[in-house]
Amino acid sequence: MRFGSYFMALHRILQMRAGRFVHRHPFLGFISLFLGVPLCLMGGLFAGTAAVILPIALLLGWS
Repeated sequence: MRFGSYFMALHRILQMRAGRFVHRHPFLGFISLFLGVPLCLMGGLFAGTAAVILPIALLLGWS
């Protein structure tokens, strides 16, 4: 199997499980979609930016 087929299989499984979760728990699904996803995206953006900027700041003596 190629990497793409593994990715598609994983995507299909996660899509099915997420749909089942939202169907069983509509309020929690709403909260997780409209609050959890943006918070995770912002956290990932912060972590990536910090991983790039922090070594530069340490090298230049800004901290």
